[in-house]
Amino acid sequence: MGIILTAYFYKDVGITDLFKRINIYKSHGIYCIIGMIIVAVYVVSTFFLTQSMGFNETFKVNFFNILSWFIMVFTIGGGIGEEFGWRGFLLDKVLKRQNIAFSGIFVGIVWSLWHLPLFFIPGSSQYGCPIAIHIMNAIIISMIITFVFKKTKGCITFSIMLHATSNALFTSLASSYSSTSKYYQFLNENQIKLVIIMIAIIVFIGVVETLLFNRHKDKLNIHTASEKITRSFFYNIYYNIH
Repeated sequence: MGIILTAYFYKDVGITDLFKRINIYKSHGIYCIIGMIIVAVYVVSTFFLTQSMGFNETFKVNFFNILSWFIMVFTIGGGIGEEFGWRGFLLDKVLKRQNIAFSGIFVGIVWSLWHLPLFFIPGSSQYGCPIAIHIMNAIIISMIITFVFKKTKGCITFSIMLHATSNALFTSLASSYSSTSKYYQFLNENQIKLVIIMIAIIVFIGVVETLLFNRHKDKLNIHTASEKITRSFFYNIYYNIH
């Protein structure tokens, strides 16, 4: 759908540009490495957080399992299957009208809702997981990917790698528990606390991204009244304290 929509809106020129952005040459790959580290720290921290809140099982880090999941997601899974749509088309289009924090949040919400049917299909990876936590998690990962996307000039390959890193870690660590359903049950029981923490993380990332990418007010690319109305509240926070 990402390729189809790109062709519809941008014709042959858009398709050519889309496939050019698969190339990682001269794309500042260091930011992808930084992004993967941030994703890994975030994911592992969420599992430590649940243990600190009373979940009485210890997750196991199996690097071979993580690598296997990463390769699968990167080559045939959600990463390569989704990123031409989420980052290649949607994020690229939203960033032309909105700031980086708003764009990351918006794409994260759409990305999470796209998985909604899986929450009602027994046996799927999302079945039993709290929907609110899934949405918050997708927003956080989306904001990290958005940062790397901007820093690497829209390199789609790096977005796929970050997507694969997130999926591989979450799947591998969650499956290391004796019962994933018990883990999801614990998340449901502590959903409100976890969502509050995740909202705080989203606000923090949004403020940081706004400060990094919009240091001066005259650099804002806002031209129309509708864009001014819909701009992120992170701008208001930033300019009210300056």
